[in-house]
Amino acid sequence: MNTLHKLNFFSQTYVWLTERLYNELAWAYDPFSWIVSGGKWTAWRNEVLTQIIGKQVLELGFGTGELLIALHRCGLAVYGLEQSQAMHKVTARKLQQQGILGIPRVCGLAQHLPYPSNYFDTVVATFPSGYVFDPNTLSEVKRVLRSPNADGSVTGGRFVIVGLYADYLGKTLGWISKEHLLDENKRGRWAPGWDVRIIKPTQAKLTLPIVIFEKLNERHEQ
Repeated sequence: MNTLHKLNFFSQTYVWLTERLYNELAWAYDPFSWIVSGGKWTAWRNEVLTQIIGKQVLELGFGTGELLIALHRCGLAVYGLEQSQAMHKVTARKLQQQGILGIPRVCGLAQHLPYPSNYFDTVVATFPSGYVFDPNTLSEVKRVLRSPNADGSVTGGRFVIVGLYADYLGKTLGWISKEHLLDENKRGRWAPGWDVRIIKPTQAKLTLPIVIFEKLNERHEQ
């Protein structure tokens, strides 16, 4: 088996496994994530909490609901969107067990958000799949985030992502490079109208930098 075939095989295997974990094996998602991350999954995911602005927060692809719970306990008005019915069931059971009520959750796609414009202060996603690279996703996220005031007195809403890529000893691991994210020309039509910055939380060998997309005023997009 040559290198290309190996890459295709592992890529297809990863996609297959991810689909299983988000459907019939949803019950195994938490222990599996803990094992493959060496127990760091929760810490990696909770890095987004350091970058939340405002009170109205939407989580895309909330999975088993762990971050929804953490956001709720921070006193935020949190909403959740998830495509997988199996994950909705896992999350509902977890919230009931912990006596948490009133977190609005929707079964839907990030490319078609069922929320009004300028509604959220922050949108978050952790370890997102390929939907995040769909221009319709960023367009919809931009639409539902608050707009900045023309005078700069209020900043635009932000889209906070952990797990878009990893950094191992300065080497990018993942679908996209830091240079691609920061270079406006390389982002091209995928992410127009955003100010993008990257925060590297620790100096460990393996880190999952936080990528922040901040909504610009329309006059800055032209």
